[in-house]
Amino acid sequence: MFGKIIDGKLQYAGQIIKNKNGGTISNPTEKDYVENGWKKVYVSEKEEIDTANFKYEPLYIANEEQINVGWQIVELTEEEKRNVIINKVNQLEHEYNMCRWQRELILSENSGASDYTKDKAQEIENLANSLRNNINNGEK
Repeated sequence: MFGKIIDGKLQYAGQIIKNKNGGTISNPTEKDYVENGWKKVYVSEKEEIDTANFKYEPLYIANEEQINVGWQIVELTEEEKRNVIINKVNQLEHEYNMCRWQRELILSENSGASDYTKDKAQEIENLANSLRNNINNGEK
């Protein structure tokens, strides 16, 4: 894999690259990449993290021959944390096929729903309630 750091971000080379003269090279060889300023890219493995609170940001270390990609763990902003919860609620609603009004019926007294179904409805409601509480407390 070959790439260049452009404006602080790693751009990977494709199967068609521009050469130094402005022409294009289809299916470039390793020599073509190197001659046209692309470097071999080595990406380090990521450790397991709590993705509800943290994210990875890439760190690039480049020399004349290669680019090494490492990872810095940074805390999510409040907005990013909120988006994680929203995405999780949406995913679970889809997975369990259970919208809000259905959860309210399932969780009502004497609903007749199974314990399994009630547990799944409560799982989604707990996440959704954390979002509702944030909105009611003046957060976005």
